[in-house]
Amino acid sequence: MQAVQKYLEEMTEWLQEAFSVCVVGEDGLILASVTRDGGENVEFTSAVLTDIMRSIIRIVNEIKQGKLVDNLLSTAEAHFLTKPLSDDGKTFLAIGVPRGSNLGAVRYVSKVYADKLREALPGV
Repeated sequence: MQAVQKYLEEMTEWLQEAFSVCVVGEDGLILASVTRDGGENVEFTSAVLTDIMRSIIRIVNEIKQGKLVDNLLSTAEAHFLTKPLSDDGKTFLAIGVPRGSNLGAVRYVSKVYADKLREALPGV
């Protein structure tokens, strides 16, 4: 898991505005994370995002329009991008940034690091 943590730290260097970058397991627990001010509720957020990912995966499978690439959840104050790291979507990357952040950069960094994280995660 040292490699996973290293990759998350590199991602936060790219995404200075990110308040949380996490890898979340199928049980909603954080496997690795980097948090900053604004990420105080990261454990609760990850648990909720797990339920959202389960629903989204089910919807994507129903509509048969290809596999899920990523998902963006936006609130009045923040954006949360989630990206599946396992084929079944049960393990995923979650990045939290404040509104007004560069979402293109968030999506790009998630894409660049997804394969590295997959390789570094045991059993994914």
